[in-house]
Amino acid sequence: MASISRVGKKYRVRWRELSVVVDAAGVAQREWKWREKRAPDRATAQRLAREVEQAAALGEAWQEQREQPVVTLGRIALDYVAAAVADPATPEATAKFRASMLSAALKWAGEETPASELGVRFLREFADSLPGEGRKAVTRHRKVRELEFAWAWAFDDPETYPGVPIPRRVTDRRRPSSVRQPVPVVALARPTWADLDATVHALRRSRAAWHGRLGTLLRYTGLRGGQALSLRWEDVDLERAVLWCRAGVSGAKRGRGRALPMHAALVAGMAGWGVRSGFVFSMEDGRKFPVARPNRPFRAAWKKAGVDPAKWDAADDPAVPGARAQGRPTHGFRAGVMGELMAAGVPLERVEYLVGHARGSTIAAYLPEADPESVPVWAMLVEDVARIPEIGEPEQAVVEAGDGLAAAR
Repeated sequence: MASISRVGKKYRVRWRELSVVVDAAGVAQREWKWREKRAPDRATAQRLAREVEQAAALGEAWQEQREQPVVTLGRIALDYVAAAVADPATPEATAKFRASMLSAALKWAGEETPASELGVRFLREFADSLPGEGRKAVTRHRKVRELEFAWAWAFDDPETYPGVPIPRRVTDRRRPSSVRQPVPVVALARPTWADLDATVHALRRSRAAWHGRLGTLLRYTGLRGGQALSLRWEDVDLERAVLWCRAGVSGAKRGRGRALPMHAALVAGMAGWGVRSGFVFSMEDGRKFPVARPNRPFRAAWKKAGVDPAKWDAADDPAVPGARAQGRPTHGFRAGVMGELMAAGVPLERVEYLVGHARGSTIAAYLPEADPESVPVWAMLVEDVARIPEIGEPEQAVVEAGDGLAAAR
């Protein structure tokens, strides 16, 4: 039993611990030793005494928390999402959603925050930091709940994730027993390669040649529409098959540029796109197309291809305050490329580097733009891009896309 006594303005907790000592003759002997710890107030001393007695009941020696190895929240979040992606039974959309939900907690608390900080107060403070107006109220609940799921998942494996407290749930009691049995959080649809191919062929039948060219580029890269329109020919090296996404241009969401390997079919296609000067996609007077310009032809192409609107129309309910009036038709290519690469077994970190998400910043930090081929990870990225299939024949792509729409209905 631990005893508590007052020493001046502080409190002292004393207890005995049994240890095994080996003497000079090599004989192990049991020995009791006194230990003590000072606390600033009586409440802290009582809590310390309870921890000591609980450790003794388990046959363990009490150890101060800061002396114990504690895993970080960033490590738990990364492994939690990676395990979901690696499980073939988990839909790619669910894994993608989990990564998005956990990123808010990591941005708020910091990836290096010890997991020992998790608790009811931590969850409440995180929830209070999230905006709750309009449609974001539902997302706020999902972000807190997903953090609880990752917390409980890590707690079930104390050897890999030490220092994780006992889970305490403040939103609901349902949670997946592991990543292999996920709770369906949202129904996220994404286009398949056949959907993208059918849409590209619809764009190629447009009167403006740049519609099909932009669709082809997005189909092989997953770039944001605005970033693709900001590309200049000086950012494209067809001989080295390297495409540079510069920082600071319209459509760039990161403060650091990145180099991307180009698919062989994209290199061959862009080689026949005419004069290689100025913007890759430019108006007749040489200016860049406005970001909103592709929305109308891309929306029409999705419809002509017969692709289910749930896969490409990101419009929210107009009745909800702050909702977008229209979807983002070019963003459907981005979602399709991400989902298909993840389904092909490409690690999430490399997928997010290729499309320009924040998670790919670690790879970007060690990948020099001027000479990306000098880093071993470049060969991995080249293999990842090579997994993207070439654009299929028009008839087959349209048939497969129509079959998918019929099945969805």
